Amino acid sequence: MRFPVAISAVLLLVWFPLILQRRPSGYVNALGREPPDYLGRWLALTAGLFVLSGVVYVVRRLTAPRAGAPRPSGR
Repeated sequence: MRFPVAISAVLLLVWFPLILQRRPSGYVNALGREPPDYLGRWLALTAGLFVLSGVVYVVRRLTAPRAGAPRPSGR
């Protein structure tokens, strides 16, 4: 859970002017086109990170040994 939050927060911190659609005044003049939809891309990436984190969590829970299951002896 901490990994997707941390990555999303870093991306938001770095790209917040574009994510919040506060474009620099010369953006269109410099590139000749409108910037892409950074908010939608950031939200999609954040959702993907949370889904991936959830899948990893479920896989770990399913493959972890049960608490009541007998453990093999190491000797």
